[in-house]
Amino acid sequence: MKKLILKKTLQILDDKELRDFKKFLASPFFNTNKSVIKVFEYLRKFHPDYPDDKVERRTVFRNVFGSISYNDTFMRVTFSRLQTLLEEFLILKNFDRNKIGKIISLLDETVNRSEALADDFFKERFRKLEETELDSPYDYLNLHRINFYELYLYSRRFYLSKKNKFPKVTIDVQKNLICFFLLKLLADHFYILNQAELINDKPELLFLDEAISFIENNPEFQNILILKLTYLRVKLLKENKDEVFMELKNLLYKSHASLQLFDVYNSMSIMLNYCAKKHLQTNNKFYTKQKFEILKFGLKNDVLSFSTYGKISTDRFVNIVHSAVELQEIDWAETFIMNYSKSMEGNDKNTINICRAELLYAKGDFERSLEILSGIVHPKETNLKVDIRILELKIYYDLNYTNIDNSLDAFRHFIKNDVVLAESKKIYYKNFITAFSKLIKAGSDTQRSDAEVYIKKTPMVEKNWLLEKLKVKKIL
Repeated sequence: MKKLILKKTLQILDDKELRDFKKFLASPFFNTNKSVIKVFEYLRKFHPDYPDDKVERRTVFRNVFGSISYNDTFMRVTFSRLQTLLEEFLILKNFDRNKIGKIISLLDETVNRSEALADDFFKERFRKLEETELDSPYDYLNLHRINFYELYLYSRRFYLSKKNKFPKVTIDVQKNLICFFLLKLLADHFYILNQAELINDKPELLFLDEAISFIENNPEFQNILILKLTYLRVKLLKENKDEVFMELKNLLYKSHASLQLFDVYNSMSIMLNYCAKKHLQTNNKFYTKQKFEILKFGLKNDVLSFSTYGKISTDRFVNIVHSAVELQEIDWAETFIMNYSKSMEGNDKNTINICRAELLYAKGDFERSLEILSGIVHPKETNLKVDIRILELKIYYDLNYTNIDNSLDAFRHFIKNDVVLAESKKIYYKNFITAFSKLIKAGSDTQRSDAEVYIKKTPMVEKNWLLEKLKVKKIL
């Protein structure tokens, strides 16, 4: 069963969903095969791991059906039927959440049987639907489909008179289709522009300028919260302007309670990336302060994970500690690590340890910081590996390690050979390596001056640390 999709599908269910699926299987409307129920009852005992030796077809047959002769065809059919029912269960769960889709299906099913009944359903359900929050492009597409039914039912009642005027739905059907198109177009371009930050290529952005111009020239569309938010996210990626950043931030702070978690998280991600990039380019502390403020906003409102309220993703956790330390909020960072480590997704010990090591380094406890770093075992994420190497180099420098050149060279090879880091990010690390090399070799006034000019004019990570160490060297 190792390679069966059935195993993978069962693994994504939580305990409540397993109980609901049991009820689903027990309903004769969906299933009349009792063997399928028996097989499922056996398999669910091994949730969520489903070890191969327990769920192999022969093993399942023996445990479920006893000592009768094994029938491979029967077991294949039973497993296949169970998978089909599981897929239908997931489809039904998804459909049950789609309020607009339910109304469309009801109208689809009734309009050709009884237009009068369809009209009654429309009037009753559409009134309730007007109170529903529209969150995605497909909500507007579905609403457009309902508008189509409204127009159809209107046309069946239509009779010509001098008082005829176009009903409101003739405008709504256009607006909802336009909203769908704009949201989908902007969402797709949002993805492309995000990828452009990682790929060394210029993307082709069809119709984007026209869409932005349309929104800016039609203020009524800017009153639609999700459209305004999506528009600002794309515009920030496209234009990289502080005024767009501030407009997006203010809108998010004001309206986050009305948004889906992933929309808040994505908006924060774009703003955090903008601040990080601007800080690297300008070394202006304003962007670090903005980044820290946004992270604390996320912490206060439990939106530091893409999918789970109250959880903190590992990159957000590290980002919070980095920002706090950079702004000399040492006590705040220490309290944060102590209070929120268990809230981090996966409770990754390596992530917690790199944060603790960074905090100890900021306090001047270099030996303990290095001790914690040496205890980090097999870090998987590239960003974490980079953070470890940079902090090690800083500690080696402050402890006057004689083999620091070897460590710097190892970091240089790591950056050169890594296939995960984007080239746009690698340049900042390569510049840091060059600056660090100039720092350790800066014995004369000329060398120190040359290093200072290079560090000040070149975008890189740890610029302030390098300048601070160079300043100390000048004094000595």
